[in-house]
Amino acid sequence: MLSLLALVTAIGLFRPNGIAFFLLLLNNNKGGTWEDDPDNWCRAFNAKKPEDINIIHSKYWKSNHFTEEHMYFFEVQASAEWKNTFLKQHNLEQISPSAAPSFNNGHVEFTPIWFVPDPVNAYDVWGSSGGSGMVWINRNNGHIYFYEAIF
Repeated sequence: MLSLLALVTAIGLFRPNGIAFFLLLLNNNKGGTWEDDPDNWCRAFNAKKPEDINIIHSKYWKSNHFTEEHMYFFEVQASAEWKNTFLKQHNLEQISPSAAPSFNNGHVEFTPIWFVPDPVNAYDVWGSSGGSGMVWINRNNGHIYFYEAIF
């Protein structure tokens, strides 16, 4: 097995642009799009899926770029305890549904058709100032929809 010094020397880390090449090698996370994949929870949260939630749908996209760029959408059923903990941990506050973006019928090109399918006033909407994601909770069936977009 090569030592780190041998590897650094072999890839030319000490040459101009060598550091950028080394960083590209370190960031060997291939991009792609995964729909309803069991690993999407781990991709999105870097953690094992909690036992008290049921993932109904998920979509995760990651760019091939060396910086972190991703987007995900989830529809889940969860216990009230999990929901309240999730909202608190992410510092989310309830906002007016009229202030939330509309995702109906794939309004946003990448948005799956199953995401927030009812009119926005059918949901309790949660967000944070300066946040990169939002949460919609369907008042009729309790399904929780959330997304995040990091670019």
